[in-house]
Amino acid sequence: MKLTNTIKLKEQITKIFWITVAWEIIGSFIFFIGYTTVLDLDCDLGGIHPIVFFKSTLFSGFLAGVIGGSCIVFAWEKWLRSKNYGTALAHMFLSYILVYVVVAIPAEVFFKAKALEFLSLI
Repeated sequence: MKLTNTIKLKEQITKIFWITVAWEIIGSFIFFIGYTTVLDLDCDLGGIHPIVFFKSTLFSGFLAGVIGGSCIVFAWEKWLRSKNYGTALAHMFLSYILVYVVVAIPAEVFFKAKALEFLSLI
């Protein structure tokens, strides 16, 4: 029984890992699209080096992958199968909003801390 639980836990952690990798790739792709757009339009970044924005993107992707992936793998996977489609859809929508807020707040704090750190070095 313990071996089965260990194998299942390993599979769940592997799923969370790949969800996190996917979020990192998606976040990096979105960053580079936004950054090239900023360069094309000659926009001012307010004196903040682009690496600060990129680190914030990576941090956000990591949080989204770990928190969102954990919710999907450990909570929603079985729980949503017991609900009808409309209820499951509504719960997923509300859950994703909650995960977004849980990710956005620390990501914003991280970005502001890194931006202030960068600006203090100038």
